[in-house]
Amino acid sequence: MKKSFLVSFFVLSITILMIVLLSSCGCKHEMVIDAAVEATCTENGLTAGAHCALCGEVFTAQEAVPAKGHTETVIAGKNATCTEAGLTEGKSCGVCGEILTEQETVPAKGHSVVTKKTGKAATCTDNGLTDEKVCSECGTIIETQKIIYALGHTTDNGTCSRCGEVRGVWALSYYVDDFNMPTDEAYVYNKDYFIGTFSNSATNDSLLYVMIVVDNKDVGIFLYEYGRNQVKNNSSRYSDWYNVTIRLADGSKVEYEAAVYAGGDRLLFEEKDYNSVVNILKSGEEIGVYIVENDTPTTNYLFKVDTSNFADIFNELK
Repeated sequence: MKKSFLVSFFVLSITILMIVLLSSCGCKHEMVIDAAVEATCTENGLTAGAHCALCGEVFTAQEAVPAKGHTETVIAGKNATCTEAGLTEGKSCGVCGEILTEQETVPAKGHSVVTKKTGKAATCTDNGLTDEKVCSECGTIIETQKIIYALGHTTDNGTCSRCGEVRGVWALSYYVDDFNMPTDEAYVYNKDYFIGTFSNSATNDSLLYVMIVVDNKDVGIFLYEYGRNQVKNNSSRYSDWYNVTIRLADGSKVEYEAAVYAGGDRLLFEEKDYNSVVNILKSGEEIGVYIVENDTPTTNYLFKVDTSNFADIFNELK
């Protein structure tokens, strides 16, 4: 490369010298070197030349050097994600840096939401959970599971309209047939025994369990001495009669007669007193009950009855 340059320079020098010696214009030429212009990617260049500064005579003409054209390089793109935009691939010139192909924005894809953990509905008594949702593309948790607190029963006294559970002291049930299958005959009863005391010639104030059963025609009282021995009438001919005194919430008292009929297992109020007793049970207040056996006054039973939701359940009787 150096040798070639020296040869070119030598030839140019001899040429200029000959021009000076052979000039016919009589000008004492002052040679000026016309500098070469390097070609760029988009513009032509020029070779070096020479001319006379006095007369303008061109000793060596400058020649055009064609533009080089761009040298393409790739500008890498990037993929769009669920939350960040991407870019298409672009191109630029590796020499001059001019952008040849602009990069374009690729919009973020957004999450693809799927359910990872299925929740469960809350009930009256148990908490539930919402669904856990994630993005199937990037795994980001979109919604964490949250507790749905128990809804609670729709009533404290009566049947819950949400779950069907009977709330309060009283509930509805059905008599069964000989095959132990429920019939259409319903009755109202206290779900938990009322607790009281009983006394007789052998004991005083001993434990008493009481259940009251009311249907469309009878009000019956089941008595369990010591919490296990059911009061029954073992006679096949005679009824055992009792005086029943009910103390109302205002302190007033109402007296009735009730009997454990021959072979029976419960005290039954007389038919004429049915509506009166039912109305007392519908009061929604706490009442006191004192029962004395007519033939043996030393045998007596004392207990309290919570009638708080009796009326609501009784109204469900068919």
